[in-house]
This record gives sequence, C-alpha cells and structure tokens, in this order.
Amino acid sequence: MTIGIKQRAEAYLEAANEVRAIEDEQRPESERLEKITTVLLDLARRSELFPIHAFPRTPGTPGGLFRLAEFPDRKGTIYMSLGFTGRTQTPHRHASWAIVAGVSGGTETNTLYDFEKDDSAPNAARLHRRGEFVVGPGQAVSIETGVYHTINVVSDTPVLHLHAYGLSVDKEGFELPTFESADARTFGTRATGGFRPPLSIVQDEDIRADIAQGHAVLLVLDGSAPVFAGPHVYRGSANTLNEAKIEKQTPIVLVGSDAVVLEAARALYAAGYPLIFQHRSAASASAAA
Repeated sequence: MTIGIKQRAEAYLEAANEVRAIEDEQRPESERLEKITTVLLDLARRSELFPIHAFPRTPGTPGGLFRLAEFPDRKGTIYMSLGFTGRTQTPHRHASWAIVAGVSGGTETNTLYDFEKDDSAPNAARLHRRGEFVVGPGQAVSIETGVYHTINVVSDTPVLHLHAYGLSVDKEGFELPTFESADARTFGTRATGGFRPPLSIVQDEDIRADIAQGHAVLLVLDGSAPVFAGPHVYRGSANTLNEAKIEKQTPIVLVGSDAVVLEAARALYAAGYPLIFQHRSAASASAAA
C-alpha cells in the first residue's frame, strides 16, 4: 500500500514540532534530549513512512543525508540518513546536539568522545573516548552539544536512520574543530554552511492523489515538463507560492534540475514552508541507480 505524501509530511511535521517544543523548555539539555529521543524513536518505528525510493543512493557514494523538515530559524531540523558499507566520518562535532534513531536495515556505530584542549599550541587537543553505541532499528543515541563522534556503517543493504539536530547541519556562522582520527593530537576547523543536503524524493504514486485533492502542491521550475495538470500545479519560482498564498504547512513538491530545486527549497524554507520534496520519476530513479 502506497503511503501518500500528505501522511508522510504530517508525521514529519508533528515530530519536528514536538522536538522544537521540547527544545524551548527551560530544563537541562540532558533532560530535553531524553524526551526528544522518545519522539524520534516513535517516528522511526513507523518505517512505512520512509520508502527506500525516497532516499536514493548517489552513484559512487556510500549513502547520503536528506532533509525532511526545516524551519526559518534552522532549529530542530529532521533528516534521514542513508548508509552502506564505507559510510564513515572522522571525529567531528555539530553546532548543537544531535540524535540518531534507527529505522530499518543494518546498524550504524557511533563512537563518542570528549574534547580536551592542550594549551601548548593553538591547535593542540586530544579526544577522550566516552563510549560506543551501535544503532539499529528501534535504537538511538543522543549526542550532547560539544561532544564529538565518529560514524561507521557496515552493510550491503540500505541502512536508514533518522537524525535530529538542534541546529541545521548547514547553518552558517560556525567554525567547528575536526580531527583526522581519534588519536590525533591536533585539529583543523571546518566552516558550517558549505553542505546542502538534498530533499526526500517522491514519485508519481506518492503524490498523485494528494495533488489532485489539494493536500499538496506541485511547483514546476526551470521550464521542466509538468508531471500533472490541475489547479494545484504551479509554474514559476519559490515566490510563486507566496503570491498564491499557499498555507505554510502544505507539502510542496518541486520539479526541476537538482541545483534549481535546492535553490528553490532554500528560499521556501526561509519563507516558512517546512515540508519540501523533490519529484523524480521511477524511470529516472532507476536510470540513476
């Protein structure tokens, strides 16, 4: 049974709003993260909301990160992570807290570290291993602000994990230390904002009924051929939907080249539309795979 885009989008938004409400509570971060982890696990258990075709593997890569819901202030963003063997990251931290919850497939190992600055040199420091957490379906790990972690996926089948962050991974304005390995004694830095995660992919069967009934809208960009016709199909730019006074919580499906879609999505998120998806036909998805 196909789960339409409206049902998926409503679940993503409900969880994201819960995350944001908890984050606004005046309580210690550890208590907030415990509650947010429960929200994310509840969403992760609904694996039917995350069809594998929605998160296509880019050829030649071990996975990817896909944005599910985002707000203008960039707080409480939710993503889906796809991983295969070879999806790893060296020790790094995020601008705020992070939570990983398993949805389906195999496992992702997260090793957590505490940071200790060494004043003998400007970029001298070391990491102290805090623990290792294997995250599979129904399992989660929370990573407090300032804690470093590595990830390692070993699986020949798709591994899907929900990720939630206190701040979007591409929010500009932060210089974060990075290490080449857990044993390194010096660190470099990376400026946030250079990485723009792609959107979740939808196909015709995911959106046909919801577009026809006005539960979602289609925006055709850059002269691309329309997928459907009807009163809920628009042509133009991100500003077209503002001019049409589309309700902010309406799922929006973009049609166009990847670069144009990402640029339009960025403008729509900033305008207060939290639920943006990209259309890709089943035929083009099969060709890419």
